[in-house]
Amino acid sequence: HVLGYTVNHILSKCLPYPTGWKLDHCLEDLLDVVEADLLGDVDEQKDDKKYSRKKKIETIKRKSLDTLRLIAANVTFRSHALKLLSPVTSQLQGPMTSKLKSLLEKMLKHIAAGIEGNPFVDQGDLFCFIYHCVDSKSGPGDEASSQPSKKKRKSRHIQETAGAKSCPHLITVFALDLLHNRLKRIQPKNTNEEDLVSRLDPFVRLLVGCLGSKYEDVVSLSV
Repeated sequence: HVLGYTVNHILSKCLPYPTGWKLDHCLEDLLDVVEADLLGDVDEQKDDKKYSRKKKIETIKRKSLDTLRLIAANVTFRSHALKLLSPVTSQLQGPMTSKLKSLLEKMLKHIAAGIEGNPFVDQGDLFCFIYHCVDSKSGPGDEASSQPSKKKRKSRHIQETAGAKSCPHLITVFALDLLHNRLKRIQPKNTNEEDLVSRLDPFVRLLVGCLGSKYEDVVSLSV
C-alpha cells in the first residue's frame, strides 16, 4: 500500500540514526499501518499478480518490515517493548499457515534488529524483557507442558504476549535470540562480572527448561 511505503520513506529520511524515543507519541498509529500493510487485506492485494502488473512500485514493494526495525530503534524500550510485539502476538491467537508463520518470523527478526540497534536500551531492562517473554511460556514454549498461572496479568500487552496459542514458541525463539546476540556483544573487560552474573543467574532455570522443548530452534538457542 502507498501509505506503508510512504511511512517507511519518511521515517528512513527523518531518522537516519536511532534516537530511542522520538516515535513514542505515534507508536500505536505506526503499528496500525504496519499491521494493515503486512497482515491485512492490503497484503492479499499485493500477492495478486494481475494487481502487481498494473500498479506502481510503491504499491507493491513491501517496506513495512523495515518500518518495524525503525520503530523498535526509535521508541523508549522500557515502556513500549511489549507493545512492539502486539502485531505478532495478535496473530498467534488464531489459525496458523506456513506463509503466516514465515511472515511473523520475519517481523520478529526486524523488531529484534531494531531493539539491538537502539542505543538507549538498558541491559537490565532488556534482560527483564527477555525473561518475561520466555517465562510467560513456562520456558520451553510447549503449551502441553505449561502450568497455568494463577496470577492475573493486568497489562493488556502482557496478556497478548502470554496468550499465544498457534505457535507459542515463536516469541520464545525471538527472546532467546535476543539474549544470545546480547551475550555475544558483551565485552568482559568493560563489564562488572559480579553484576552480570547476578543478572544472568535467573536464566539458568529457564534455559534448562527450554532444553526439554519439542521445538528444535528453542533447544539450539538454549544450549
